[in-house]
Amino acid sequence: MEKNGRLSKQMKTEKVLGYLAAAGTIGILMLFLAIFFDYYYCMNDDTVMRDLLCGSYTGTPEGRNIQMLYPVGALISLFYRIFPKVPWYGLFLCGCQFLSLYLISFRATKFADASWKKIAAAFIAVFLAGGTLLCELVFVQYTMTCSLLMAAAVFWFYTGDSFNNAAGFIKANGISIGLVVLAFLIRTEMALLLFPFLLAAGLYKWAGEEKIFTKVNCVKYLGVIGSAVLCMGASVLINKAAYGSEEWKDFYRFFDARTEVYDFLGYPNFEGNEEFYEEAGLTAQEAELLANYNFALDEKIDVELMERTAAYQKEKRGGNALFLTKPADALWIYRHSLLSREFMPYNALVLFLYVLILFAAIGNKDKSYFWRLPLLLFIRSVCWMYIILRNRMPERITHGLFLMETVLLFALLAGEWKKKKAGWLTVMAIVCIIVALNLPAVWNKAETEKAYRNEVNREWLALTDHFKENQDNFYLIDVYSTVDYTEKMFADVDHSYRNFDLCGGWTAKSPVYRQKAAKRGVGDIEKDLVEKDHVFFVSKTNRDVVWLEEYYAAKGREIKIEAAEEIVVNGEVRFVIYRLL
Repeated sequence: MEKNGRLSKQMKTEKVLGYLAAAGTIGILMLFLAIFFDYYYCMNDDTVMRDLLCGSYTGTPEGRNIQMLYPVGALISLFYRIFPKVPWYGLFLCGCQFLSLYLISFRATKFADASWKKIAAAFIAVFLAGGTLLCELVFVQYTMTCSLLMAAAVFWFYTGDSFNNAAGFIKANGISIGLVVLAFLIRTEMALLLFPFLLAAGLYKWAGEEKIFTKVNCVKYLGVIGSAVLCMGASVLINKAAYGSEEWKDFYRFFDARTEVYDFLGYPNFEGNEEFYEEAGLTAQEAELLANYNFALDEKIDVELMERTAAYQKEKRGGNALFLTKPADALWIYRHSLLSREFMPYNALVLFLYVLILFAAIGNKDKSYFWRLPLLLFIRSVCWMYIILRNRMPERITHGLFLMETVLLFALLAGEWKKKKAGWLTVMAIVCIIVALNLPAVWNKAETEKAYRNEVNREWLALTDHFKENQDNFYLIDVYSTVDYTEKMFADVDHSYRNFDLCGGWTAKSPVYRQKAAKRGVGDIEKDLVEKDHVFFVSKTNRDVVWLEEYYAAKGREIKIEAAEEIVVNGEVRFVIYRLL
C-alpha cells in the first residue's frame, strides 16, 4: 500500500514537472520572439478579418468575418464587444499556436524517465519548433494556425494512453477533438486537407491494440472520429444559418467563383477573348477591372458574371478544373519538394525521420511498418499532388503539410521509443543538429522579412494616419497598392472605424462591404467616386491611374483625375490621393 502511494506521488510529481518544463520553455520562446522580432499579421487578409471582428470595418464588432466559420468569429467578436481595446484576434491566433506547441512539448516529456530528461525533451521540442517555424511564429497567418492545431491534435491523440473502456478513451482524447474542431472553424479547407493524416494516426493506433476488432475498440476509435465529425457538421450548420440571408448566399456564390478565378483558374485576358467579353457585356475597360482586381467599381461584375468567367476558364481547359499543372510537371515539382534546399529543413527532417522509423521498426521487429509507412507515403503524396495539380502552393500550405507529416512521424517514433527506451536523446541530438544547420538561413529570412515590413509599413502608417485626420472622407484604395503592407499584432492598436476600403478584394460585393461604404454615404461606387466631394481614390505612385480615366470614358463620362493629396515618407511621395472631377 505504502509502495503504491509512493508510486502515485512520484507519477504526480513527474506530471507536474512535465507541465512546468513545457510551460517554461514555451514561455522562453514567446519572450525570445517578442524581444528579437515582435509579432506581425502575415498578410492583409488577417488584418481585414481582424477589422471585421473588432468593429473597425463596419463600426460594430461583426461575427461574420467571411473566412472563418461563424461560431469562432462570433465568440471573438463578443470579446471585442465586452473589452473593445484588447487585441483579441492577435491574442487568439498566437494563443492557438503556442497552445499547440505547449501540448506537443508537454506530451514529449512523457517519454522521458528522469527529471533532467523531461526538461531536455521539452527544450528539444521547443527548439525544433522555433528552429523550423520561426517565420510562421513571428508572421502569423490563420492557415498556419490551423495546421499547428491539427498537428498538435495528431500528436496528442497518437501518443496518448489506451483505455479498456470507450468512455475513458473518448474523454482522454477530448483535447484532440477540440483542437481538430477549432482548426476546422479557423480554416476549413486546410483542416480538410490535413484530415487524412489524422485518420492515418487513428488507424495506426487502432492497429496497435491487442485485439483489433472488438466492440469496445470500434466504439473507442469511431467515437473519437465521430465526435469530431459531428462537431464539425454542427459548426457548418450554424455557419449556414448565420449566412442564411439571400444577400449573403449571393455573395458566397460570388466569393467561391472569385476564388476559382483568382486562386486557381486565372482570369481571361481581354485580348484573345473578345467574344466572351462581348457576350458578357463587358468592354475592354471594364474587363481591365478583373486584371487589376478593382472590380468593386462596377456593378456589372456580379455573381453571374464571375461564375460565367470561372465556367469559361474551365471550358478552356477542357472542363478540367483539377489538373491545372501537367501531371509530368507535377511529378517533377513533387520530387523537387523532397530534395530541394528551398524546402529545408522540412524535407531533410521528413526523410531522416522515415529512415529512423524504419530502423527502429526493424530493431523492434515490428512488421506493421511494412504497411504503415507505405500508407503514410501514399497519403502525403495524394495531398501534395492535389495542391501541385491545382497550382496552389503558397508556403502557408506547403509548410503546413510538412509540419503535419513531421509531427506524425515524431509520434510514430515516440511509439517505438516507448517499447524500447534507449538512445532517444542521441537521435534527438541529431535532429537538433539538422535544424541548427539550417537555423542561420531561417533566422536571416525572418530578419530580412522584419526589416522589409518595418520599412514598407511606414508608408501604410503614414497613409492611415492621414485617413484618421480626415474622418468625414471615404477612401477607396487600388488593391495591388496594398499587397505589401501588414501590421503588428500588439502595437498601435486602434479599433475605431476605418474610413477606407479596397476597391476590390475578397470582401467586395459583400453585405459588410456595402455597409461599410454606406456609413460614409457611399452606395454606387462608380457614381459616387465622381459626384461626391468626400470620396477619393488612392494609389501608389508606381501604379498609374490611366485605366480609371479610360474606364469612365468608355462609360460616356469625361473626367479629370486630380491629385488632391500626396503622402510623403522619407522625402519621397509614396501614395497619391486622387479626386475625380
